[in-house]
Amino acid sequence: MKYMLLITGPVYGSQNALTGLLFARNAFSSGNNISSIFFYCNGVTNFNTKYSPSKNEFNLVQAWIDLNKKFKVKLNVCESASLRRGVISKKKNNIDKELVYFQLVGLIEIVQEMRYCDQIIQF
Repeated sequence: MKYMLLITGPVYGSQNALTGLLFARNAFSSGNNISSIFFYCNGVTNFNTKYSPSKNEFNLVQAWIDLNKKFKVKLNVCESASLRRGVISKKKNNIDKELVYFQLVGLIEIVQEMRYCDQIIQF
């Protein structure tokens, strides 16, 4: 089964993004494929390394990066939603080096990815 995940939940404040991450890990470990993960609406905050959880708290942003490193899944972030929420500026010069694992894209990317997946799941 080939999935595409749509993450609309914020990095902290709801369980949506964490549930999406756990689903992705389980999907890969059970032999399924995830073509891409698309962060949209409040989900773009998963792309923000300015969040700094305490050392004893789970770092969800780093967990997405680790998922990309391990499984080479595309982490697409809606550019316009990121601009509206202040995650990036128009100059894009405030993007951290760690975030090279995420790709800023437009909504057309989600439409293109939909064509190649069996199921879309929103978190």
